[in-house]
Amino acid sequence: MTESRWVWTTAGWCEYLACPALSCGEYNDYGLVGESNVRVFDRLLDDAPNGVNSESVYLGRFYVEDRAAYRTGEPYVSNYYDVPEPVDVLLVRGDYGHRARWVRADSPMAEHIPGDYPIIDDEDHSELVEETCAAAWEDSTLRDRVHYLRNTGLSHFASRLSWSDLFRRGARDGGEWSDDTGSLRDALVSR
Repeated sequence: MTESRWVWTTAGWCEYLACPALSCGEYNDYGLVGESNVRVFDRLLDDAPNGVNSESVYLGRFYVEDRAAYRTGEPYVSNYYDVPEPVDVLLVRGDYGHRARWVRADSPMAEHIPGDYPIIDDEDHSELVEETCAAAWEDSTLRDRVHYLRNTGLSHFASRLSWSDLFRRGARDGGEWSDDTGSLRDALVSR
């Protein structure tokens, strides 16, 4: 689901496309999907042809106040994030770690906006999930680990293993852990 955002520039109003799956932050519904997409999109932007340009803007607390104006059809943008000249991509920052990428409708980067399938790069998303789970596992207390393992139907004796050892042992023992670890990943990611 892509939404239009109208931004005032020296050339007048420019339409930018904003996709919720191309944003991340503490209060974002897309979580690791959005974080992975922003990461991948930034790499694509770095590799883009020389003609593609970007500029960083800060939304801050006014972003919430302007949502009412957006719903009524008024221009969505105020002068606190005016852009001096039209650019291909706005690197939007906001409170609570909010990051988003708004892409100008006629930019070559518009083809990288997620469509019906919200993930730009499945491999990057999988890596991010594993990194997040490993960090959450390593930061967990022994008591928390036992709790996670018991709630997901796995043996609590594995609570002293590192995240990578947990899966190496499962593979060595016939892979019995591979089916149950999805719920363990979910518990750690939602932590």
